[in-house]
Amino acid sequence: MTDVHGEAHFDHVQYADRSIIVFGNEAWGVSDQVLQLADTRVTIRRYGSAESLNVGVACGVVLSAIHRLRHA
Repeated sequence: MTDVHGEAHFDHVQYADRSIIVFGNEAWGVSDQVLQLADTRVTIRRYGSAESLNVGVACGVVLSAIHRLRHA
């Protein structure tokens, strides 16, 4: 799951062949029930003073990197 306070950077995680990545919007995030199911919370490195990324941008960054890692 992506989380602004995630314990690992998203491109330093070994993703299983069948993984689910959950993205929550800036205002509401994800439910407590989904948070409890997460094996790992990943984050995207931020530069400057931005508190978070738009969920569409975050999704594009993470999925693009995972695709690149798997097809390198």
